[in-house]
Amino acid sequence: MLSKSLNNLLNPESDNDLAIIIPGKRSISYKDYSDQIERVSGLLAGNGLSQGDTVSIVLQNGLEFMILFLAITHAGGVAAPLNPNYTITEFEFYMKDGGSKFVVISNDKSPAITAANNLNIPILTTSFTSGNLTIAHEGNKLSKLLDPATPSEDDTALFLHTSGTTNRPKGVPLKHRNLMGSISNIMKHYSLNFEDRSMIVMPLFHVHGLIGASLSTLMSGGTLIIPQKFSAGTFWTDVKTHKATWYSAVPTIHQVLLLRADEDGAPHISFRFIRSCSSALAPTILDNLEA
Repeated sequence: MLSKSLNNLLNPESDNDLAIIIPGKRSISYKDYSDQIERVSGLLAGNGLSQGDTVSIVLQNGLEFMILFLAITHAGGVAAPLNPNYTITEFEFYMKDGGSKFVVISNDKSPAITAANNLNIPILTTSFTSGNLTIAHEGNKLSKLLDPATPSEDDTALFLHTSGTTNRPKGVPLKHRNLMGSISNIMKHYSLNFEDRSMIVMPLFHVHGLIGASLSTLMSGGTLIIPQKFSAGTFWTDVKTHKATWYSAVPTIHQVLLLRADEDGAPHISFRFIRSCSSALAPTILDNLEA
C-alpha cells in the first residue's frame, strides 16, 4: 500500500544508490540524502519550526533546495518555494500571504532579505561545509536538534500560488496525500524505475520541476541530474555525461534544445522518452524531437 506522507518518499535501500547529481559539483547517495534530510529537519525543529509552520524557500535549483524542501515537510512544516527573481514587493506579498515563519536563502544579495526584514521574518542562510548542509541565523550556525513532529497525510506539505494572470494570485495549500498521489500517478504512467535518470531543466519552485520531474523520480528510486541553472549550451553535454534517460519541459525549451541539438552533438539515440507539459507542443517540434 502506498504511504501518503512525504516522509516515506525515499528508499535508502534502493537498488540504485545514487540519488542526485549536481553537474560539476557533487553527487549524493540515497542514504546520505536521507541522513541530511533527517538532520536538517531536526535542526529546524530545534530552532522553532512547529507543525504547520510555513517556510519560504528562496533557492536556485540544486541540492540545497532538495534537502530543505523534504526537511521542512519531514518536520511537519509547510514548504513555500518562491521564484528567486521576484521583486521586493512580490516577495512581501507571497511571504505575508503564506504566513511565513522563516525565509531560507543562500544569496546574501537577494531582495528576499529586504522583504523578510520589512515583515520581521527571521532569515536562515544555507551553505555546504565538509559535505553537510549547514543553516545559520544571523551568522550563527544552528546546532540544537529536536525530534521533529511526524506529519499525517492530511497535513499541508506545500503552499503555492496561482499565476495571477487574470486576478490577484491565490494561495493553494496541498496536503501530503495530494502530493503523494500525484507523484505516484506520474511514476506509474511513465513506468519510472531505479534505472531512470531525470535531467531537471524546469525550476524547482514550480510544480512542473518539483513534482512532475523531481519527486516522481525519487519515488521510483531513480537519479536526478540537477544543473544549478538551465543552460541550453551545456544541456546535451550533461545528457551524454550523466546518461539521462528522460526530461520534462515546456514547449519553448524543447524548441531551443532542438535547435542546438546538431551543433552540440546530441546523441541520436538517447532518452527513453521526453515529456512536454504546461502548454501545447507544435506537431513539427514533436516530429523533429522524435526524429
